[in-house]
Amino acid sequence: MRYLAFIAVFLFCTGYLICDVIFHNNLAAWWDLRMLIYTIIIALCFTIGYLITEGFTQAVFLVGLVFCGGDILDRYIFDINRFDWNDILLFLFALIYLPRAYARETKTNP
Repeated sequence: MRYLAFIAVFLFCTGYLICDVIFHNNLAAWWDLRMLIYTIIIALCFTIGYLITEGFTQAVFLVGLVFCGGDILDRYIFDINRFDWNDILLFLFALIYLPRAYARETKTNP
């Protein structure tokens, strides 16, 4: 878990440098890489939260991880940079999964 935190801090501190080294002449690709780095940082933070919590809070971090994965799939696999039908699927997942996780926690912890 410490390694995940170290990687997140390292990427946060060196993100601009990484983008400048890889795409110093292509602004669009530079911003795409920068957004990918931010998404990875957020996913690492959600992963750390998921690993150190339990119950409903853990479910919230899992939903955050799913949204990060959806962002990466949208941007880099399907080349979608706007709200689309697959984003509705992510929201439906959250709307179905989170109340069930909350109900499970309230049932087991009175």
